[in-house]
Amino acid sequence: SQLWILPCDSTHESLHTVLLNFAQKVSASHVFWNLPAEPQERAQTESVRLHLSEHDIVCRSFDSSMLFSPGTVLTKAGAPFLMFTPFYKASCSQFSTLQKPIRVIEALGGDTKKNNSLAAKNSELQSKVLGLASLLPDSNLKWQPGEKGAIAVLQAWAKSAVNRYPTARDIPSLDGTSRVSPHLNYGELSPRQIFFSVKNQSVGKDVYIRQLLWRDFAAQLLISRPSLQYEAMDSRFEKFPYRNSEVELQAWQFGMTGYPLVDAGMRQLLQCGWMHNRVRMLVASFLVKHLLLDWRRGAEWFWERLLDANLANNTLGWQWCAGCGPDAAPYFRIFNPILQSKKFDPQGLYIQRYVPELKALEAKYIHEPWLAPDSVLQKAGVILGKTYPKPIVDHQAARMRALAAYQQMRNE
Repeated sequence: SQLWILPCDSTHESLHTVLLNFAQKVSASHVFWNLPAEPQERAQTESVRLHLSEHDIVCRSFDSSMLFSPGTVLTKAGAPFLMFTPFYKASCSQFSTLQKPIRVIEALGGDTKKNNSLAAKNSELQSKVLGLASLLPDSNLKWQPGEKGAIAVLQAWAKSAVNRYPTARDIPSLDGTSRVSPHLNYGELSPRQIFFSVKNQSVGKDVYIRQLLWRDFAAQLLISRPSLQYEAMDSRFEKFPYRNSEVELQAWQFGMTGYPLVDAGMRQLLQCGWMHNRVRMLVASFLVKHLLLDWRRGAEWFWERLLDANLANNTLGWQWCAGCGPDAAPYFRIFNPILQSKKFDPQGLYIQRYVPELKALEAKYIHEPWLAPDSVLQKAGVILGKTYPKPIVDHQAARMRALAAYQQMRNE
């Protein structure tokens, strides 16, 4: 048996044609693949399977992008869960059914000439990916593409850092999260590899595994209801009075809102193709509730720029922050960007890194530079409205406006 990894650009040819031609070229009798979580892509793989089967090629697919295949964790009525907590409890009761992943394949058998040719193509593809990664300004947050780099990151994390996860995961200035999400997103790691790497840790494993199950929950919800990628789960929100301000949207996109922690997160996204999870929730809440802009605009921006952009996670995460998704808490959960900043970046270390124009500002004022005396601002070289923007909206006024909009929606 042989394992072939196919780097291809199927822009000009259908996936059916590319796979069939390649399978026939290497005399493959079987084709195996991992099913994606995206509903449209799952449908496409079924079409590919039928096409290859017509040419006597056996196809097998696997749901290794999730811990549990869709349809295996259901309510007693046999329906998908609509809330995370009961889904989580039901999933935990099935951990004993999870099988360990097979070992990493060390070498390929078969025709050496063909293998060498394909290896060269893979090496060329990886060089292109590394070249693109080198364009990211932040050298401290780069991922080595490929399974080898992914496993190295996972092993280092599982060995010690996972124990700090419950306390360190909310502090954006710390290396407190695993940062394996890009590898997970591109299939270089599987959720089961991660699960079995951390399951024997005495501290931190339960909190961390819970995040893997959030990922499963989002995927299974989207598969059962594909329209969620563009429609609010709570249909009332289709009437929500969102505003339309391209100026404010761009201020948010490029980290120029005047709220330092929000701006730091958005700039980290631009510089790294990644953002700390705690800050993701804050910037999403800010866009939807402080600026009253449609959650779909934020989801689109994240989708275009995150290295770990997963359609289900991205969509349902944004709906959760907008208050229209699978969440028991109502819309009035509105993150206070000042309190979040003081609580999770008390010394302003994260802000100083990604908002360097505030680097010389005292920690006492770095969360609210507009409250700093002129003498303090002058000493730090900060000119509000010139070197760093003034807040584009007042927090209290924005909160009241959001609550009024929510009430308006409920009354309609």
